[in-house]
Amino acid sequence: VAERGRRAGPGWRAGWLLLALAALAGCNRPRPATMRLAVHAGPLSLDPHLSNEILTLSLLSNVYEGLTTLDPELRVVPALASRWENPDDLTWRFHLRPGARFHDGREVEAEDVVSSLERVRGHPRSDFASYLVEVDRVRALDRLAVELHLRRPFAGLLNKLAFLAVLPRGSPPEIV
Repeated sequence: VAERGRRAGPGWRAGWLLLALAALAGCNRPRPATMRLAVHAGPLSLDPHLSNEILTLSLLSNVYEGLTTLDPELRVVPALASRWENPDDLTWRFHLRPGARFHDGREVEAEDVVSSLERVRGHPRSDFASYLVEVDRVRALDRLAVELHLRRPFAGLLNKLAFLAVLPRGSPPEIV
């Protein structure tokens, strides 16, 4: 047994050295621009406002973002909104994160948020319209500030906004 170990030693070391060199050579290759996700089924839609289904939401959360999000402990934290205030029971003001951009490089602005929330509320096939049932109106205050006015106080608003993706204004009525 000892004799066999001595004979295998140099070959074993050479094999590990070749494997390590091959791994290092691969480190210099550019990373592919394609993102791959392994899932057991495809999303029901690529339109983030149409399917309120966990697999679809999970996949599309890699592409779209809402005003808020939930951290690992399910606490509401900023996403596209860097901060918000609630000056009275019926008013919420959201200040957008400066420099947030869409995939085409255009900056996310208040009008995109207004357009997205109105799309959620008005799209005939939206699975998320009920998330905004207490919202009376949405308006841009300036380029990076949005105000939501409610019909009555709604404690769950910040949680619901975490599931409502912001799309570029002018997005088609349905994303295929």
